[in-house]
Amino acid sequence: MLAAIRRGHGVALQRVRKAIQFVQRELHVERPLIHAKFKTDGVDLFVDQWGRLVNASKDGQVAMRGALESSLKRVDWDRNGLAVRIFPLVRSATDPQPKSIVIDPERGFGRPTLAGTGVRVEIVVERYRAGESPAELATDYRVPVELIDDAVRSELREAS
Repeated sequence: MLAAIRRGHGVALQRVRKAIQFVQRELHVERPLIHAKFKTDGVDLFVDQWGRLVNASKDGQVAMRGALESSLKRVDWDRNGLAVRIFPLVRSATDPQPKSIVIDPERGFGRPTLAGTGVRVEIVVERYRAGESPAELATDYRVPVELIDDAVRSELREAS
């Protein structure tokens, strides 16, 4: 479990230690890695405590539950509670956020791809930069134009 938290989610060992100590001390859980159900945003570890989402890596600081939970909905989990794919945000905060771009280690060598296709975002964006229109790309890949727009938007945002 420790290896999955560290390598699979990239949480720093120091934060994992603090979270384990907090859960042992405050929640009286003798073996937190076995008995506590941790959630992560890739930086800290969180646990549910009396209906509140608590940042166990920061000595129980209460998290902004709504914001964190909406981010956690953009992660698909396996039955062991490990993240298996992530859907990055692709639009402005005021727009609905579709799951149009996916990062999945089993597709596209773990690089962002168009959801449901396996087509790498960087290939789509290279063609867009070379002068092809979103409509042409959508026709070639047999996907909605909005998916191409999301791909270009996400790649250009990463570059800035």
